[in-house]
Amino acid sequence: EKLEKQIAFMAKNNYEFTFAPYYIISEEGKELGLSTTRSKVNYTDILRTCDIGCLTAVYDRSVLGNMHMANIRKRHDYTLWLRILRKIPYAYSYHEPLGYYRLRSYSISGNKFKTMYYIWKVYREVEQIPFFKSVWYIVLYSMYGLRKYLPLYRKK
Repeated sequence: EKLEKQIAFMAKNNYEFTFAPYYIISEEGKELGLSTTRSKVNYTDILRTCDIGCLTAVYDRSVLGNMHMANIRKRHDYTLWLRILRKIPYAYSYHEPLGYYRLRSYSISGNKFKTMYYIWKVYREVEQIPFFKSVWYIVLYSMYGLRKYLPLYRKK
């Protein structure tokens, strides 16, 4: 029902790009928490922290055309969200969770230090954000990331 609900939400509101909260589960399937999303985000918002989980993102190809992720090892989905949000003002969140994200100890995004390295690469190489502005965004991204993940791990 995920696509049915989300596409109806997009059609009803004339949205070009949407996403949704999702449940976070352990490798064993135990529910650990719920991702938090703002009702809408723009380009600058997701430079600070990204609410858009790849498992819930949907964009209207008839409006935006074919869009592709950058060819980098990590955070390629993030590059697509940024590219889309340079074309349109907002991405909108559906009001209920529409998926499950399984945390795995060996996942490609499991090492947050490596993830931050790739975020830096996105800022500097893909988005070509000036150095000091990139420093500012990486600090904000780190702070939001800590705030986003620490409560989750306290629940265990």
